[in-house]
Amino acid sequence: MRARTGCPPQRAGLSFCVRHSYSESMSEVVIHDDESFERALRRFKKKCEKAGILSDLRKHRHYEKPSERRKRKMDAARRHNRRAHPA
Repeated sequence: MRARTGCPPQRAGLSFCVRHSYSESMSEVVIHDDESFERALRRFKKKCEKAGILSDLRKHRHYEKPSERRKRKMDAARRHNRRAHPA
């Protein structure tokens, strides 16, 4: 089973992989013979979360103007400072 095209074929078991659009690295999980599908899917999701694939996709879903990006970062810094230094 392939999540996206361009994944290398696996000889033993099934394979999940997601190729990043901006680099050649990919997250891949090989399902072993004695492993359940659900467990392998859980490992794959964890690996994708660690790699930041979903957050990156959400971030690039729509174009963000530079002024909007600055405003978003300033708001995040304000929230961070408020949490770090409670009054």
